[in-house]
Amino acid sequence: MTDRELLELLVSKVTGMEGEVSSLKEGQKSNRELLEITTAQVGGLTEKVNGLDKKVHTLTTDMIDVKSDLSNLKSEVKDIKKMVIKIEHEHGQKIEALFDGYKQNTEKLDRIEQEVMKHQELIIRRVK
Repeated sequence: MTDRELLELLVSKVTGMEGEVSSLKEGQKSNRELLEITTAQVGGLTEKVNGLDKKVHTLTTDMIDVKSDLSNLKSEVKDIKKMVIKIEHEHGQKIEALFDGYKQNTEKLDRIEQEVMKHQELIIRRVK
């Protein structure tokens, strides 16, 4: 192989390598563009995730408040039930006592009425 042939071979190899380097640069440029697009998308997703985190935190706080309110309501309902039972018991006793008094009054009035009728009959007999 002559010097000239060697030189031509080297030139053709270098030219081929230049084409490959140029191709690699274009590929690298394309990769950078893809990387920038990916970076932008990841940034957008990060913002969305942060927004979701805030919403989840707000929901968690609201849920804690709802549970607290529910616990307070349960406690109040329990207290009201106790009061109602107490009132029913006390009023039940009072109503029972009133009913017994009414019954006694009725029985007493019945006896008085019978006595009055006896006296009325006696008076009517004497008047005749």
